[in-house]
Amino acid sequence: KMKKILYYFLIFLFCSQVVIFAETTTNSAVFLRIHSSARTAAIGGTGNAIFGDVSNTEINPANMYWITNKQLFFSHNEWFEGIRSEYFAYALPLNNSVVIALSGKILSIDDIKRTDDSGNYLGDFGARDSVYTFSVAKKFFNRLSIGMNLKTIEQKIDNEKGNSLATDFGVLYNTTRFFTFAAGVRNIGGDLAIYEEGFPLPLTYTMGLSYYSQGKYHIAFDTEKEINCEPVFRFGMEYFVMERLDIRAGYIYTKEDYETSGISLGFGINLQYRLFLDYAYVPFGDLGDTHRISLKYNF
Repeated sequence: KMKKILYYFLIFLFCSQVVIFAETTTNSAVFLRIHSSARTAAIGGTGNAIFGDVSNTEINPANMYWITNKQLFFSHNEWFEGIRSEYFAYALPLNNSVVIALSGKILSIDDIKRTDDSGNYLGDFGARDSVYTFSVAKKFFNRLSIGMNLKTIEQKIDNEKGNSLATDFGVLYNTTRFFTFAAGVRNIGGDLAIYEEGFPLPLTYTMGLSYYSQGKYHIAFDTEKEINCEPVFRFGMEYFVMERLDIRAGYIYTKEDYETSGISLGFGINLQYRLFLDYAYVPFGDLGDTHRISLKYNF
């Protein structure tokens, strides 16, 4: 049975990478690309197969394979040009093989200046993007995990807004206590219409591999392809300096303008037995630097 499961898993990986060459029109809800977790951001967004927490459901819901306790998660991101985002999540293991989670992400900006055709100032307005997600993952034979997200997405600019429903699917296979493979597809759903014009969601195919050396380091590699965009290649590593401190670094390569290629840095601190603090620094070229802070509590 295990060989059969692995066979279908590898077929899924292959098919995921074949279909990424399809093209479509301009995508909407691009805020879904943003990684909420400071740890994930620090290691270059490699959240597919690496040992993770509830925030990794943004990348692959099957990553809840690693969750064994109830978990509460919160993050705050300071972006350029006054853009900020908040993320919160709660994970609940129902038994030894099933985990469910609820999460929400809000990205907002205020004080956008409104002008008429002549450039006269008419006041300020704001914009807000949000996504609320229900996640579930099921473990099989203690090695394979299959997960799904159900989410509602909203974008609002001034008095105009659009909504859409979407799903994500993912698989994760822990081959040994060292190597883990994972793959998934995100943002399967209908167009999101705003200002009476509909645009497709950023349908994304992704695959990842991680290697874990217990008590020493963790490395991971992810590749992803969003429809109508160039592929993104991600590499991340965290080094366990001591029992309560992790040092992290990542590298992203892509030709797309929406995400600057380059290095990300960060660290994680175990504040006490169940409470963890993570920080990430991610430069965005001429747009400026971003700082992200996350808190995780296991109970």
